[in-house]
Amino acid sequence: MADILVVEDDPYILDIIAGEVENMGHCVTVARNGEEAIRSLLTQPPQVILSDICMPKMNGFQLRWTLTNRFPHLSHVPVIFVSAYSDQFDVADGLARGASHYVTKPIDFAVLEEVIEESVQH
Repeated sequence: MADILVVEDDPYILDIIAGEVENMGHCVTVARNGEEAIRSLLTQPPQVILSDICMPKMNGFQLRWTLTNRFPHLSHVPVIFVSAYSDQFDVADGLARGASHYVTKPIDFAVLEEVIEESVQH
């Protein structure tokens, strides 16, 4: 079991992802944008972050950048982008911007589970 932070601005999708990840046996905390995620990280650092990219206030790219540059003690936390941006250039861009993995929507939860397990082990 791992502590997972799920960052997603769409409440419906957030509930689905959080529920599925809890069903995998993980402890889930949620945030609706990158700013909420940062506040959560400072009080309760997770083992893995699942983050949408396109969100208000602070997007997924900005969240990853902030972890790396403003909170280096948290830069080791794997960030898995979970996004509707799904072509090969989007995936490559997400990985180049610091994501440890990139999962496209609609989400294949079996794939997400494998990615989470791999991220937890590293």
